[in-house]
Amino acid sequence: MLNSNRFKQYGVLDGELGDYQIKVDIALVCGLLGNGSNDNADTLIQMTINSESQNGYATDHSKEYGEGLGQFDRIAFDDVKARARQKHKDILKLLLIDVDNARYEDLRKSARLQIAFIRLKYLLIPQAVPTNFADLYAYYKKNYNTENGKATFAHFHQSNKHMLA
Repeated sequence: MLNSNRFKQYGVLDGELGDYQIKVDIALVCGLLGNGSNDNADTLIQMTINSESQNGYATDHSKEYGEGLGQFDRIAFDDVKARARQKHKDILKLLLIDVDNARYEDLRKSARLQIAFIRLKYLLIPQAVPTNFADLYAYYKKNYNTENGKATFAHFHQSNKHMLA
């Protein structure tokens, strides 16, 4: 379990236990930092993780770009670290997350840190998290994956169709 690629590359346990670990960490982070005015930042974070790393099941050999469950690049990591509000940094200390002293390489080892950075990144966006799937994709594409990113609606949908009810 601790020798698996999922654990080595994302800090996540294998199988259903790891899936539960991700859900719990998302709930903890959103419970402390807020789940957005539409009460669905947790859904957006899960969809981001599904799209970026297939919920930690995608093999990740990169060492220089795209770390962790959310495939954060160094530029995004440094930006979030610099612009995160102090009150959010203080709140995350309750989860033993020290944003100011986190290193980029730590994203590979801690699912909770990665999820915290995803939430902090989305907190920098003034618009509310949308509620319908197409708008969630557009929000993710514009604010997370960016116009230069490789994400497509088809990939986002394929990665998240199990979440659509």
